[in-house]
Amino acid sequence: MINWDYDKLEYMNDNNIYENKVKLDYVKLSEVIEEIIPLVYENGDLLPLLFEDLNVASKDDIFKAVNLPEVTDEHKSILDEKQRQRNIQKLKRFSRDLQHKDWYEYMDNEVLEFLKKYPQYEDILKKD
Repeated sequence: MINWDYDKLEYMNDNNIYENKVKLDYVKLSEVIEEIIPLVYENGDLLPLLFEDLNVASKDDIFKAVNLPEVTDEHKSILDEKQRQRNIQKLKRFSRDLQHKDWYEYMDNEVLEFLKKYPQYEDILKKD
């Protein structure tokens, strides 16, 4: 079980520092992240980068607090390739080969693709 700092979660909800068009409700996300992490891992998906912001409001590392299911070596290699592709995007971003708006769009698209595949979690988006 993840030990949350609820004041930080509320702060994150109230003070979005990113220029993303997709806005997350971090309180709602914190309520389901422990079921999301093993689900996406088992399905060979990566957790959207924006979800990793939850580590700021956790007194633990959210990935170490969740037990991951056993997967095959082939499955691990698929995950490794997806992570490699993401790392390329990160490198482009930090080497300035990718503009800010394109980086935010990339992160938004990750969340939108996640929600397309897992529509049961659509309530993690902030409703304006």
